[in-house]
Amino acid sequence: MKKDNVQDIFYVQTQARRILKCLCRKDYKKANINTRYLNGINKAQFWDAFGELHSIFESYYTQAVKDPSHLSLPLYEIDKYKIMSTQAREGDIALLDFPKTLFAIGQSSKINKNVLTVNNTAFKQILKNMGSKKLAVQITQLSEYGFIFTQWNGKAFPVKCETFELEYPDNKNILSVLLAIGDRLKQYMQVETVNVNGLYKFERFVCLDPNLYAIDTCELPPKTLNYMLDVVGESYNDLLIKMVEKFEERDMELRFETIFLKNRFFNKKGKDTLNHIVFGDYREGRDGNECLFLRLKLNHPEEYIEKINKLPKRLKESFENVWCSNCVQKCNKRITYTLDGKVKNACGCHFFMFKDPTIKDLDILMELYDYEQEVRIKK
Repeated sequence: MKKDNVQDIFYVQTQARRILKCLCRKDYKKANINTRYLNGINKAQFWDAFGELHSIFESYYTQAVKDPSHLSLPLYEIDKYKIMSTQAREGDIALLDFPKTLFAIGQSSKINKNVLTVNNTAFKQILKNMGSKKLAVQITQLSEYGFIFTQWNGKAFPVKCETFELEYPDNKNILSVLLAIGDRLKQYMQVETVNVNGLYKFERFVCLDPNLYAIDTCELPPKTLNYMLDVVGESYNDLLIKMVEKFEERDMELRFETIFLKNRFFNKKGKDTLNHIVFGDYREGRDGNECLFLRLKLNHPEEYIEKINKLPKRLKESFENVWCSNCVQKCNKRITYTLDGKVKNACGCHFFMFKDPTIKDLDILMELYDYEQEVRIKK
């Protein structure tokens, strides 16, 4: 995949890259929309304005990759803070404050003559519920993109401000789009508690998925393989399709996760098999060259170690470079085996991961997976 010239230093940069990759394609010619969400404009006007909002989001997250300090984003270094640290998480969720501000406006306003009148009390409460912070920063950023806020003094709204107005002269129809997003989010929150501290369940609103507006219902339509294929890019399309086919042959289906970080295979009974595909990892792709990983749950490698010994070097390395941090003294998930005369202890919660396997590699790996299933049946 194409590399950028920028080397990510901060967590916000890597996460902004992922959001950029997951922004739905800006081609809405065939997209459907339920009349509920049109708010006085026609279908063509809606998707045109939706596309402009997409451009705003794309510009914002591109800026977050190139110069996060300009957006007043937290600058927590990837090399300094662990992936599960509070600092890393703050770097992630700070990127949501920008869209959350617009979505809160959409939930707390009414439109009249190309102007949104926003109930300030409701707006602030929704922002609080959504966990949004640094309102002044977000209003400043939105103003730079052409949004005009009345009553705003550069730092805050007046204390007794009951309502304020919002205009967007460049494309007045974008206000109707904000109302539609706010309406859809309200529907969704009737059946789901949106996790305000991350992208989980909130992701598809941020990524401007047009499929959300095709039906008038509280539930969201499922993610599709085609959506993930768009995100991973053409260089990975054949491999991803083949991975899915291989597991489907074994009666498993792929379910998609947030920003496609961990996509799990479930069996017919609906149980997570702990096999998954990962696209994007903080330790990889910091130059924009994201990698695709396949995780296979192999608990008994010692039972087919002769097969592992004969693997091509690039695959065998996944069994050589393992670790176990002994996080639990009596852990029953630790995997122990001997490879080339050396005892290996692998964390059963993490291994075994295979980076950028080829389609030919996939055939070899699925043979190992089948050996594992034979061993489990015998045990």
